[in-house]
Amino acid sequence: MLLEYGNIARGMGDLPWASHVYKDCLTLTTENTPENTIIICILYKLGGVRYDLDDFNGARIYLDQAMQLARQYNSEGDIARIAYKQSQVIKQLRRSGETDKQLKLDVMAETLKRKLYAEQIKRKLEMEGVTAHEGDDVERAYNRLVCSFFR
Repeated sequence: MLLEYGNIARGMGDLPWASHVYKDCLTLTTENTPENTIIICILYKLGGVRYDLDDFNGARIYLDQAMQLARQYNSEGDIARIAYKQSQVIKQLRRSGETDKQLKLDVMAETLKRKLYAEQIKRKLEMEGVTAHEGDDVERAYNRLVCSFFR
């Protein structure tokens, strides 16, 4: 239920409240069912809110935690959408002022690597029958790779 309240708050543009609700949801879920895969979804949503608030370092932390759990559960749809979102975060971190040329090249390589990884998993799932809808934007297409409750 809290997850949906967070989704509503985010949909209405109240990002601080959405973040608060998602954090409460994460706390309750980890306390009561620490092995629940919904934790991946909550961490992803927290990363998304931090991204929308231009807190790219915070977004990266939540998305890295989500990715670690998604890999633990071998949840390919989650892995694909998290990798795609991580590529967006890394791209924004690169734009946010790093001046070291080598670091910029490293970040660009990491961004491309994440996008490629996400696209490979997406294509694999599409071959298995999990597909996006015509006209979906990229992020929505990746979201369709997971169960609708976890979107």
